[in-house]
Amino acid sequence: MLLTDTDQSGGKTHDWQKSLAISTSTLTESSKLLYWQWTCFCRAIPVFLVFGMPLALMYLSFPYPQETYVLVVVTSTVLVLSNGMYLAFFAPMMLIRINQSCRRLLDQCWTGSILRRAAMHGRWYTG
Repeated sequence: MLLTDTDQSGGKTHDWQKSLAISTSTLTESSKLLYWQWTCFCRAIPVFLVFGMPLALMYLSFPYPQETYVLVVVTSTVLVLSNGMYLAFFAPMMLIRINQSCRRLLDQCWTGSILRRAAMHGRWYTG
């Protein structure tokens, strides 16, 4: 697909396609090969993290047990700390929004506006 305002079928292109500097069709053959290798590497990073790291830790745990232990402890500590910081910063705001939504829903239930709206559309309100 070319990176223009419209594609061959006349439809609009996506925003991420417009953000690219040049189209891949304008690259030379060697640049296309390099681009393909780079995209394969970028797509393989999650595979390396999911499968490669545990295999490397299993392989290194016998000759370097203390270093492997420290690596696992530090990594899990960082993950727990970052998750806790995320919760500390964003959980209060989300709890306030949930509370406001529940109050609004209860107010609508008490006034009967939800039941009237459901009766108008011929169905019950499911949330």
